[in-house]
Amino acid sequence: MNTHSTMIVLALKTAETALERARRSGDVVRAARVVALWLLALAETTEDVFSLAERYQADFAEAERVGDGFAAGMCSLALGRWLVGAGGIALAHATDPVAVARRALKHLEHAVTFFQRQGMDPWVLFALVQQVKAYVDLRQFDEAQECVERVDKGLERFPIWASHLFEVVGQVKTLHGDPQAAESFRAALEAADKSGILGRRETLLRYVGPTA
Repeated sequence: MNTHSTMIVLALKTAETALERARRSGDVVRAARVVALWLLALAETTEDVFSLAERYQADFAEAERVGDGFAAGMCSLALGRWLVGAGGIALAHATDPVAVARRALKHLEHAVTFFQRQGMDPWVLFALVQQVKAYVDLRQFDEAQECVERVDKGLERFPIWASHLFEVVGQVKTLHGDPQAAESFRAALEAADKSGILGRRETLLRYVGPTA
């Protein structure tokens, strides 16, 4: 939620210890969940999340064997998030951007399915925010708008995602040359402050400037 370098580094520093203790205790579900959340933190970077996920397939298989869908959902979210984020941008430049967007959408749809099965409604919303980016890359603007509307309706229950929604709306408006993009970014900044996820302030200031 608080996508800022300080929070990401903290998550990465603690993941190894958490994974070691989960394995030592024989908690296969916990081990897979730790890996999935570690990958989700890495999805904010250019690290090769897909190669790293492959290394831990045995952990995910064990969690799936006992019927846990949390790890699978978070792993799919991490892969989809990486593809619509920094890692995917670099990959799109080197390959086919349409193929990258379709791949992202597939993982994000899987994430939504897992989250819905487990009643993880807040994370459904976050996955839908990421889907907006994939749909825009595919020029499927009606589908992107539908995702925006679904998330907007969910903000009444889970307002913490408001800054993420306003940010992606601002990104889409920027893509279209809409002068109201700055207004969306300012709304994202205000929502982040209101929700207490202050680490996002630095991230969002790059859109609106330090005087906001």
